[in-house]
Amino acid sequence: MIRERYKIPGSNTHVVISSGLRQELDKYNKTDYFASIVRPKEMDSAVTITSITPNQEAELSILGIVPQKDRFNANQLDIGSGNTKGGYFDEARRLVPVTFPLGTKSFQRLVDAREKGNIKQFVAAAEKLWADSISFTVDTELAFKNDFKSKDAIYLSGGIVWALTSYLYPAAAEQNYVELSGKDIADFRQKLVSNYDELTKPASLLAITNHVTQVTARNNIERVTKTYDQRALTAGAIWLDELIKKVNSVNPNKKFIYPRYGYVGWISGYIIKKVTHQYTGMLAVNK
Repeated sequence: MIRERYKIPGSNTHVVISSGLRQELDKYNKTDYFASIVRPKEMDSAVTITSITPNQEAELSILGIVPQKDRFNANQLDIGSGNTKGGYFDEARRLVPVTFPLGTKSFQRLVDAREKGNIKQFVAAAEKLWADSISFTVDTELAFKNDFKSKDAIYLSGGIVWALTSYLYPAAAEQNYVELSGKDIADFRQKLVSNYDELTKPASLLAITNHVTQVTARNNIERVTKTYDQRALTAGAIWLDELIKKVNSVNPNKKFIYPRYGYVGWISGYIIKKVTHQYTGMLAVNK
């Protein structure tokens, strides 16, 4: 499609393995092998297949997600399935990455390995796992990154944030940026266990008067429900809520902003960086 419909040559086409996938592949030393087997036989030999680290993805996500006006004043955090990565720029405008080797799915796998019971037993096991070990890991990562805790806003992306926003704010289905709060995250976590049916079939959906918005909201909710079951959502909500409590410890009034198109954020950042380097290189040659 890239080659035939858009006439983009192989020399301008890139395939990039995300940090979450690379993290899983690195456990088995399979990153290079994976890159070789995912290349279609007919793919132009000029197409490069590379991978990025969590720190690189954090930088690219900031470039692709955070509006330029907020880039040096706000944090960014992507709650992925395999890992969690983000960061901020310090006073010298140097990127300070904030990364964790766990995400919503990898956290769920750890809990599932310990508890096969009902949802309340699952929650108890998840909370114990957090208290026993993961909380310390998060504290260690944030120990010397007070700027991350003190800034007034964080751009939050990832599947669990998409799910939360779809269920709690269906009327905002067509907004590019949706403001959330720490209370929203805590309420979402609680309702997943106590009012799951009510949460996943929000009455506020019926109150939307704009037909296009209602259809979009309904489609979002259906996609979320098909993508994640109750255990997956609960694991993600616990991971997100506990993490945000740590981040909120210095400035509890900070706002959280969900970028609707955050799922292509780091890819957009990758393109921005590539184009910028090419442009500055052309300027250097022409001087």
